Parts: sequence; C-alpha cells; structure tokens
Amino acid sequence: MLESVEQEMEALKKIVENVFVLDDINKNTHRRNYVDARMIYSKILKDRGHSFLSIGKSLGKNHATIIHHVVKIEYIMKHDSELRDKYQRARSEFLCEREVFYKNPSQRDMINQINSLHNQLDEYISERERVLLLEHNYKRLRGIISLLMEKLPEGKERLAESKIRRMLNLEIM
Repeated sequence: MLESVEQEMEALKKIVENVFVLDDINKNTHRRNYVDARMIYSKILKDRGHSFLSIGKSLGKNHATIIHHVVKIEYIMKHDSELRDKYQRARSEFLCEREVFYKNPSQRDMINQINSLHNQLDEYISERERVLLLEHNYKRLRGIISLLMEKLPEGKERLAESKIRRMLNLEIM
C-alpha cells in the first residue's frame, strides 16, 4: 500500500521523535535536541525528493528555515558522530520498508545531490589517508605506546612528556 505524502511525513516524525526521545518535534522551542531532530527530519525528506515548502509546512516553519536546516545539518554531521549516528538510525528505520523514489527531482536537485556525494567521497578519501598515516605511526611506535599505557601512572603524563622531550632535545611546551 502506497503512503500519502502526509502519512510518510508523520511516520518520519514518529521515528525521529523516538530516536531523539522527544514528545513532539513540532514543539516551539530552540532546545538543541529539538532543533537537531527537525534538521534531520528535513534532510531525510529533502533527500527523498520533498520540497522545502512542503517540509516547512509539516513543521510549521517557512521554506528558508528548512533550507538552513538541510545545509547546517550536513556541516554538523561532519563533526558530530553522535548526531550522525542518530541521522543514520532514523534514516535506516524510515527507508527500511519504503521504496526508493524521488518525487520529480529537478535537474538542480540532482546536481546538488551529485555534488554532495562528490564532497562526501573526497572527505572519505581524506579520512582514509589520515587513518592510514595514524596506523603507520602507531605500528612504528606500538612498543613505546604499550609500555607507556602499561607502566605510566595516571596523572604523570606531563612529566613523561617532559622527559621524552628532553631526551629528544625538543623544547618543552
């Protein structure tokens, strides 16, 4: 059975409210968890092909607020893994039993989606390079790190750093 747009939006509201443990996503408040929930709700629907106007109407907000939500959440999720996890949980649960469709996406929407995917890919490639470098450095210093973790008493980190710097003839910061 195909859901109406309103039914789909209500289903997503319930999912997001459950993920964020909220009573009503439409509650007129600026508390962080409510704003984050509305941003995630907006992004999921926008990615699904809904217009900024229809998303705004469902939240009692104007289209400019929804545009801001969608742009802002993409930036925040790059730096906030907890929020990114909530987004992924809500999105997965929402899309679990729904067919993938895009409600008449415009060419501009598709170009924006492609650009967004390119940006994500670039970020993943950069992150992979950082992880590989960290892994290389860890392998190189594994013995020293293990020794420090095993033998260094809690609270003596600065003293150990100072002695290592002195040993390597580095300036003490």
